[in-house]
Amino acid sequence: MPRVKPHFAVKCFPDVGVLATLANLGAGFDCASAREVQQVLGLGVEVQRIIFANPCKRSVDMATIAEHHVRHTTFDSPFELEKLAARCPGVGCVLRIRADDPTARMPFGTKYGAAANEYLPLLKHAHTLGLRVTGVSFHVGSGAGSPAAYKHALAAARLVWDLYSRQVEPAALVQSWLVDIGGGLTGGFDEQTGDAFVQVGDSAPDAVAWAVNDALDELFPETDFPGGLSCISEPGRYLAECSSHIVTRVIGKRERLPINIQAPELAAAATEPVDGNSSCEEVEEKKNSGSSDEESEEKNVDSGGEVHYYISDGLYGGFNAIVYDGWLPKAIPFRVNFATGCAAVITESGPINAPATIFGPTCDSLDMVFCKLDHCPNLQVGDWLLFPACGAYTQAGATDFNGIPSTFGGGVRNFYVRAADHAVSQIDLALPVLFNPVGPVSVKKNFA
Repeated sequence: MPRVKPHFAVKCFPDVGVLATLANLGAGFDCASAREVQQVLGLGVEVQRIIFANPCKRSVDMATIAEHHVRHTTFDSPFELEKLAARCPGVGCVLRIRADDPTARMPFGTKYGAAANEYLPLLKHAHTLGLRVTGVSFHVGSGAGSPAAYKHALAAARLVWDLYSRQVEPAALVQSWLVDIGGGLTGGFDEQTGDAFVQVGDSAPDAVAWAVNDALDELFPETDFPGGLSCISEPGRYLAECSSHIVTRVIGKRERLPINIQAPELAAAATEPVDGNSSCEEVEEKKNSGSSDEESEEKNVDSGGEVHYYISDGLYGGFNAIVYDGWLPKAIPFRVNFATGCAAVITESGPINAPATIFGPTCDSLDMVFCKLDHCPNLQVGDWLLFPACGAYTQAGATDFNGIPSTFGGGVRNFYVRAADHAVSQIDLALPVLFNPVGPVSVKKNFA
């Protein structure tokens, strides 16, 4: 998209290494809080490369906009305009419109964006307050998949410009105008392998690019904007999804061997349904009498064996995307020989032949990364799991719940590796991978 300049959505992956790399490459930044603005400015980024793309700002956010003279911020209600007029009247106001892609993994229209019948009243209200409307923005949803959604959104964006320049502020014809097409430009997690990926080739983002380019050429020819026209986007996943890997260590292990219950009275107690209308005395009397529906048959209940592992990060940390994004993680197990400094992928199955469940480190039973893996090598305490390609929103949503560190503030460290070629090799494809095509939260109800 040659007419569109990317502004990285900082909230997606606020890692200083990623931000610094993008800053050096000339990218802009989509900030949504005072802290994000300060973080970007601290890297030496010019304030002109920042858009404050949060339609509902706190007092500290508006103070930061005013202090650093941020050029543009979004709005979608008259109340937000009144806040801006009182706290930072010099900022350029960008109308956020609703433009949902029904195929998006995370639509935003329920929370943000003005409806079509609100465009003109909002533009007039801004004019009455003495504010400058400098553009229009939209976001079709995170993980979008429909090129048509962008074409429809850009058609609505053109309507905003026509209303403003013809019915509200004819002088706008000589001012620069901003069109912000938002994000949603990347793929997500592969349903078969669990890989995070950025789609390329004959896939959705390329189709989106074609749709955007065609719509911009048709609806926003530069000749219609004598004051100048700028087009930006707010990619998050597209730039962050494959940028990072999580490495965790096995910190605990438990084996649950098969349990055969032979005693008839224990079997009956384990299998007999509880009648909510029966009193405790009736239940106890039935047990003492030894009566059952199958008195002559000896009960035999087999619980099956399991092995449980506990790792140093989990659902409340970098794996929060399992809940928020429907991420199906995959892991490569490896063992480090600290005497030699060598690492080796773990391939042997060992003596254990039972489903494996891998828990996170907190005391919450929901803290589960894998549930009932059918194929898992015999791991030992001290082994490692590498989770590749899981940058977007993993670190950003982590907490130090239970006093266990999963964030920078808690002491977790990032290590940076530079590589000339990130292409997947045949060796990569041959690595043994732990993966379950069903998310752990979905199968937890079947957990024994």
